[in-house]
Amino acid sequence: MIVTKFGGTAITPRNLHRVKEIVESDENRKLVVVSAIGKTHETDVKTTDLLIDFFQSGKLDCWQKVCNKYEQLVFYNKIGFDVEKSLQEAFLRIQKARRVDDVASIGEELSAKIVAKYLNFDYVEAENVILFDEKLSILKTAKMLKSTIKNIKKGSVLGGFYGGSKTGRKLFERGGSDVSASLCATALNFDMVENFVDVSGFCVASPKQVFAPKTIRCISFDDATILTKFGATVLHPTCITLLKRKNIPLSVKSFYNPYDQGTIISNESAPKQLLGLSAKQIGNKVVAKVVFSYSPQDALNLLSKTNLPFDKIKLEKNCLTIETQEKCDVVANYLYNTFAVDTAS
Repeated sequence: MIVTKFGGTAITPRNLHRVKEIVESDENRKLVVVSAIGKTHETDVKTTDLLIDFFQSGKLDCWQKVCNKYEQLVFYNKIGFDVEKSLQEAFLRIQKARRVDDVASIGEELSAKIVAKYLNFDYVEAENVILFDEKLSILKTAKMLKSTIKNIKKGSVLGGFYGGSKTGRKLFERGGSDVSASLCATALNFDMVENFVDVSGFCVASPKQVFAPKTIRCISFDDATILTKFGATVLHPTCITLLKRKNIPLSVKSFYNPYDQGTIISNESAPKQLLGLSAKQIGNKVVAKVVFSYSPQDALNLLSKTNLPFDKIKLEKNCLTIETQEKCDVVANYLYNTFAVDTAS
């Protein structure tokens, strides 16, 4: 069995049909975890950010934008779901809410209810099955998930990013939908987690800085942890820990091209390779980071071959930090051409 997670970009009016096609193409995709509606264009604002802004400022136009997103989602995909009623009920709850967690989670809740209707799956309220005490209670969560999901035959959908506690809803950190999916997989002993995003796996560099950067096809949980340690936001660290413990692989794929192999993260040893690089302007200098899984000495040997002029370097166990006066794009391309030679294709 497979837990299938869809990020916010997939839960938009023009992409939702892709979610249905993916889920229905494999009968093993029995449990779906969804995010709140994401951006539909470059200058758009994510649903969760609109909800937080509405809670903090009380600006009704923020709420109206949330309503527009969900009304369009239902209308465009011709879903027989009473979205007006659900939005009205949510608004009344927001008016009484005293905690941002109870408001920010409404996007995931609405997404899950609508997607469940669209797929003809059962809706599972995350607040009832993902449980917190002072912190996330993995044992209580596993027990509730097992008792809730075991009687659902066709499939189920729940919202990621939040759970329940004695004081109300409790949010994960951003990226917490990955944790929700991992919790479900480990509690129910599923075979795999699939994470469908808008890119085909992990690129070693930003396509905005490097033309057609290579995709990492396989990576170990340990190497994924290295990436998160040095600032990458590709996965939530708790997601990696949970899956590593149960040896459940994670497949990161594009919902635009679900038949591409994407990136597989597992306990299997992966090739020694470049894991990621970034270059950012900070003040009057550019700071670049190169994260790798080969030996630090090999990284220094590669760096010695580049023509990039740099003012300072700092070597940590699996990361080179480089300061230079060159432009961001120039730095990223210099480093990519130097280090990507060892990246598995």
